Amino acid sequence: MGFWLRRLGLEQYEAAFRENEIDDTVLPNLTAEDLKDLGVPSSRATAFSVASEEYPVTHHSYS
Repeated sequence: MGFWLRRLGLEQYEAAFRENEIDDTVLPNLTAEDLKDLGVPSSRATAFSVASEEYPVTHHSYS
């Protein structure tokens, strides 16, 4: 996840994703409300939705 977030310029959310054990199996099911709870502003929630569809996470690692 860390690599994926950094690749998309969303690295500021890496700690929140790690602390909440968000991985490639959880990411596609996150709602805008879930992202908000993780500290992601609604303006960035769309970026996560689009990115998870266009650039799937290929591993569970945070490296």
